[in-house]
Amino acid sequence: CGPKKYPKKRGSAELGLGLPPDLGVSYGSVMILIVAITLMQLVIRFMRVATSELLSDISPIFRNIHISTIIASLLGMILVLTGWWKYLWILFGGANQLLASLALMLVTLWLMSEGKKAFWTFYPMIFMFITTVAALLYTSYGLLHKVFTGAVKGEALVGNTLMGFIGFALVIGAIILGVEGVKAFGRYRALKTQPR
Repeated sequence: CGPKKYPKKRGSAELGLGLPPDLGVSYGSVMILIVAITLMQLVIRFMRVATSELLSDISPIFRNIHISTIIASLLGMILVLTGWWKYLWILFGGANQLLASLALMLVTLWLMSEGKKAFWTFYPMIFMFITTVAALLYTSYGLLHKVFTGAVKGEALVGNTLMGFIGFALVIGAIILGVEGVKAFGRYRALKTQPR
C-alpha cells in the first residue's frame, strides 16, 4: 500500500507537470480562497472610504470607521445575495481600464507640457480608451438586449437593467473625459508652436 501512482497520459493537461490531480485541486482551491479574501478586503475598504466621503456631509457618524465598514459590508452582502455582483464585476474591469487610460492621458499631457516626446504613452492611451469604450458598449448592449427581449426575469432583470445603464453612464463619462483631453492636447500643441 505505497503512494498512489498516477499513469502519465500523453496530451493530458492535468498531468502536464507530472503532479497528482489531487494536489492541483487543493492548490487551486487555496488560491481561489486567497484571491476571494483579498478582493473582499479591497472592496470593503474602498466602499468604506466611498461611503464616508459621500455621506459624511449628511451626518458625521458616517466618518466613523466602524459605521462605514458595516454599511459597506451590508451593501456588499446585498450585491452578492441578489446576484448583481456578477454584473457589476464585468463593469468593474471596464471602469478600471478607463482609469488606466486617464492616467496615460495625464502622463501624456505632462510630457507635452515639459516639451518631451509623448508618443510612447499617447498611442497606448488611444488603444486602451477605444477598446475599453467599445467593450463597455458591447457589454451594456448585451445586458439591455436581454432585458428588452424578455430573456431574463426576476433579479436578473433588475441586475441587467441597472448594470446596463451603469455601463452606458461609464461610456458617457469616458467620452466627456476624452473631449476634455482633446481640448488639453490642443492647448499644449498651441503653446508648443508659440515662440518662448
